[in-house]
Amino acid sequence: MNYLAHIHLAHTANSSKLGNFMGDFVKGSQYRDLPDEIARGVLLHRKIDAYTDAHPLVMVLKRKFPDDLRRVSGIVIDVYFDHLLCKCWNALATHSMQSMLDAFYSELEDPMFGFDKQDSLKLSKRFIQVKASLIEYRWLEDYKKIDAVERALASIEARLAKRLKARALEHKSEEVVFGKTAMTFLSNNAQHFENVFPDFYQDVQIFAKNKATELSAVAFRSS
Repeated sequence: MNYLAHIHLAHTANSSKLGNFMGDFVKGSQYRDLPDEIARGVLLHRKIDAYTDAHPLVMVLKRKFPDDLRRVSGIVIDVYFDHLLCKCWNALATHSMQSMLDAFYSELEDPMFGFDKQDSLKLSKRFIQVKASLIEYRWLEDYKKIDAVERALASIEARLAKRLKARALEHKSEEVVFGKTAMTFLSNNAQHFENVFPDFYQDVQIFAKNKATELSAVAFRSS
């Protein structure tokens, strides 16, 4: 799942929105250096991602991707699902998107939100960039528009290409180009995605609530 969906799932499951957002940036056991509430959010993020990857409806969607997009199908689905969540918001949410995001941005901007051990966390430059960008531009709402999906995929494509280039020491990097092709594929299969998404998302909401309840009893450090 992508940023907006993770924040919404955390909100409905009474888990930390900030922790769920941070799930892509906190590696390995670094979550143990965070306050328990945020650590639980990070772990819930990971469990939601694993559940999503193995969900039968998502696996069917991945098989629909052409061979040249198959390896990035999970990325494309995650981003597009944020767009579909916006489109289906009134049917899937009991609160306004704006009120939820206002609460999330408030957590994100709070200097006391838990990085008392920032050095040990070794937060990635990517997290710092995304956080600053979110605070300044508040672009999560943009996923209502399909243009935001295209921009997100182009950004991911560029980041992956840069990473491969940096790792190429003795041989040429494999070219990473999928953004425009993925947008064409999504356009041609939009109705199928829209038919599948509500059923899948209702399943993942139930899963998130149950896992959040399980994690609520887990303590990672005294504070």
